[in-house]
Amino acid sequence: MNIVATALATAAVLAGGGAAAGLALPARARAGAVGVLTAATGLAGAVAGGAAVAGQAWHARVPWLPPLAGATFSVDALAA
Repeated sequence: MNIVATALATAAVLAGGGAAAGLALPARARAGAVGVLTAATGLAGAVAGGAAVAGQAWHARVPWLPPLAGATFSVDALAA
């Protein structure tokens, strides 16, 4: 199990949840929910960075994303 990949996926899900909460919740509940989800997103990013600094690496290639070029995502100790 790669901690970097898991933490980045968790951060993406939490960020999406925060955006959805910001759109859907009433004003009284919105600030608390979005604040907690934003803090959790930051924590997941910090876990990914810590794992990268500790030596774990992760990379993904998505050749179909931009036309004609593709995209490569990678995390290593220098990226953290």
